[in-house]
Amino acid sequence: MILQRPFLTDLDPRARIKGSRDPLGFQPLWAALGRSLVENLTTVTVSLRGFTTVILGFYYVDRLVEEGKVLQENYTDTFLKFEQLAAYSRVACRDESKGIRFDEDEIRGILRVMRNLSEGLVRISAQQKHQILSSQRTYGLWGLYTVASRTSGLIDKEQVRLLPTTTEFIEAEYARKLGSESSAILRFLERDRDFDPKGKDANLAMRLAELMSPELTKAEKQFYLQHLLLSDKEEGIQRRVWENMKSLNDSGAASWGKPFSIVELKELIKQARTSGDADLSERSEHIKHLESVIAPAARLFSFLLSRSGQLVDTIAKQVKTTWGDVLSSLDVQAIREAIIATGAATSSEELERLVVLADQLKKADYRTGVETMLERNRIVMHDRGAAPWMNIKKGKLDVRLSEEPRELPPRKEVRSLWANSYFLTSLKSVGYQIVKAG
Repeated sequence: MILQRPFLTDLDPRARIKGSRDPLGFQPLWAALGRSLVENLTTVTVSLRGFTTVILGFYYVDRLVEEGKVLQENYTDTFLKFEQLAAYSRVACRDESKGIRFDEDEIRGILRVMRNLSEGLVRISAQQKHQILSSQRTYGLWGLYTVASRTSGLIDKEQVRLLPTTTEFIEAEYARKLGSESSAILRFLERDRDFDPKGKDANLAMRLAELMSPELTKAEKQFYLQHLLLSDKEEGIQRRVWENMKSLNDSGAASWGKPFSIVELKELIKQARTSGDADLSERSEHIKHLESVIAPAARLFSFLLSRSGQLVDTIAKQVKTTWGDVLSSLDVQAIREAIIATGAATSSEELERLVVLADQLKKADYRTGVETMLERNRIVMHDRGAAPWMNIKKGKLDVRLSEEPRELPPRKEVRSLWANSYFLTSLKSVGYQIVKAG
């Protein structure tokens, strides 16, 4: 993995109530522009072996359904059991001498997996008490990876089953290596059983762990490159994004060891221009300009969360002291064009309000900028059936609901803020695991 992420607790922070995130409603905007470059991946699909686990799980559940040993209505629960088998096997058989470490993005439910293994035998079961997440169906691979697997051409878009091409790949590449252990997998999925990955089931665990190792065969590289990096298309914008991204990182103009950033985006734009790819350049420019306003705005809004009871004029002066006119280079017209490019993701009223905000930030008019953001938050939360996070009462900020307040970034960092992924971070992460695998 190229991204270093902290471990998460058993209560997945992604499991938040609707309306408790994205208080300014920016996600539909950046997601729309992100989809213009990356068609299949999501912000959370950053693990190549997450996709491997998904297609293997579907393969074995498909077999049981076809043989009449599992009802179609129990498909999801049966898949959850394979996810558990894979997670327990990988953790129990990991080779720490090779520096193999897992985090929550690589193995969903890693903390429960480690804890359960430390207590002895583990139960492979879809029952709630045996699941490796508070809701494995929602926050495990089923909930987070199956949509991306469909748009990547791995899973049938109409039915809950693998596509024939994926089945053929698994039988040629994985089932053959698992050999007789495939029968053991089917037994675990057919009915609940105890799993002993370091004892009687050690061979099965080792075989599964070996399939999930960071090393890839030539066939795996070709398969995953076509489906995950190229979104199962021979030509198209995503292929050009990936090829430019790979070229930049291989040449040293960007670093495989760092998450995607605004610096890398600017290099991608420069390279696209040089090669005459006007379409890629324009779409990437839209992202650059949208992020130039929504990233600082989001950080400013977060800063406001810790300023309840303070005069708004005083807060504006604090912002002016820290940021000054650092945003004077904002290109308001280009920002307008970027927002228009989001299409149905924004209304004409939202468009004008964001353009006004961009102009206020450009002029360092932080007092009215705060008012504009609060009005946007009020409208966003109203549409969600919730109250605004803060209001202004008698010239003071009244914070009613806070998330995690953050201090303002220093002036020198404001122009390089990269708050939203546009799915490019996932493309880079998965791509790194494919092209740099041994």
